[in-house]
Amino acid sequence: MSLLTEVVPRRAEDDAFHALQDVPREHGFEPLHVEGRLPEWLNGTLYKAGPFLFSSGGRRYDHWFDGDGGVTALRFADGRATGALKVVQSNGLLRERVKGRRLYGGYDTITPGLFRRLFSKLKNQANTATLAYADRVYALMEAGLPTRIGEDDLATLGEDDLGGTIAKNFSAHPHAVVDRKATYGFAVWPGPRTTLTLYELRWDGPSRVLATLPLPAPTMIHDFIATPKHLVFFVSPLVLDVASFFLGRKGYASSLDWKPERGTEIIVVPIDDPKHPVRFQAEPFYQWHFTNAWEEGDTIVVDFIRYDDFRSSGRLGRLARLESSPDPMFDGTFWRAWVEPKHQTFRAEERWARVGELQRVADDRAGRPTRYTYAPVYARGSDRTGLWDGIAKVEMETGAAIEHPLPAGHYASEAIFVRRSEASEDDGALVTLVYDATSDHTYGLVLDARDLSPLASAHFDHRVPPGFHGTWVGSHGARVDRNSLGMRR
Repeated sequence: MSLLTEVVPRRAEDDAFHALQDVPREHGFEPLHVEGRLPEWLNGTLYKAGPFLFSSGGRRYDHWFDGDGGVTALRFADGRATGALKVVQSNGLLRERVKGRRLYGGYDTITPGLFRRLFSKLKNQANTATLAYADRVYALMEAGLPTRIGEDDLATLGEDDLGGTIAKNFSAHPHAVVDRKATYGFAVWPGPRTTLTLYELRWDGPSRVLATLPLPAPTMIHDFIATPKHLVFFVSPLVLDVASFFLGRKGYASSLDWKPERGTEIIVVPIDDPKHPVRFQAEPFYQWHFTNAWEEGDTIVVDFIRYDDFRSSGRLGRLARLESSPDPMFDGTFWRAWVEPKHQTFRAEERWARVGELQRVADDRAGRPTRYTYAPVYARGSDRTGLWDGIAKVEMETGAAIEHPLPAGHYASEAIFVRRSEASEDDGALVTLVYDATSDHTYGLVLDARDLSPLASAHFDHRVPPGFHGTWVGSHGARVDRNSLGMRR
């Protein structure tokens, strides 16, 4: 008999199944165990949204995007770290708890009952992103109003239509433009006449609707990008099968048919003349998220992660349902595009062939030329069936990149850049939440943004389900600094 024990390699998919379980407990700010040394200059709070609850009425949701949302806060002050997290107490979640059954669907979970699919409001899961604006912190999802969150206790303070500006919903991906001192967002509303509504949230004044534009068919737009002069949309060839959706044969996402013959519509909206956009067609492709964009003469440079199609959405659904799949979870890579609205031309090139997502640049460079993109990626040799196991810094002009691979069984999420000084574009730190499947707990990881060397980690004593998008709010001690990007004085 052999005395050797066979070592079974870890599967990222199995670790993701463990990660996508209900949050074990909620709590206010508690001290976190710190390993290494936190930079003394790193003072502020990372607010991050994500799904916290993965079932309703005894049945798991059919997609990761349908989980009831929560907000995690990771706060650094004077070399110490504290952490908090709370489930967002949405009206829909409270109603379901009273009734003891599922009342709502979502992105790909079918709403029970034809009447509810036709006439009921959607549940606002507030599970996708956070926004710091007008001295407030919000949790966002695409099909609802912003949900205000208490910045010091993470209490759910209710939906906010921003002074009556937002009629029905607000995108989960607003983008700030530093040079305009404004944050821009949008909303898609399907119906007999599908529309795209554009919003401007001014940092020194009230919010307003810029314009409402028609879309040729019911579709989904997940993200856009903004420059000092333009709002840019890449509308992928997704068309909603209305009958399948409303008859309950499929969920919303599964009812989106990929029609490559339609191509991708490029919509370029002049901010100062938003009712007269330039619209033209390009080859079919998909993107979940944009990175940044800026003008170079008459050309708009756009960085993004590009996919050949929409299949990654279905893979994310299988992951949430704990269904094994041999397919890679993601397959999008780092691209740069050049858009010329004057000549209605679109050209794009791959800049780095590694697969990544949830990419970010330094917030204070939004709408300006940027050299570096930061993103969680699949490290070299990953099986790519689960979450990302590395962090990369990509120089988009040249395609050069450096990586920080995580230990086996550790998985990264979006990395937020926090600036130390103006000495260089990358003089600062990256802050990300990492799930450690080997011990079923989560920690905040701080990396030097210049070379991705680890500086410190701050450990929760429990798991935080992997989330999506976050916002950094600078502070002095526990006081929110109103000069933070997007926050009014």
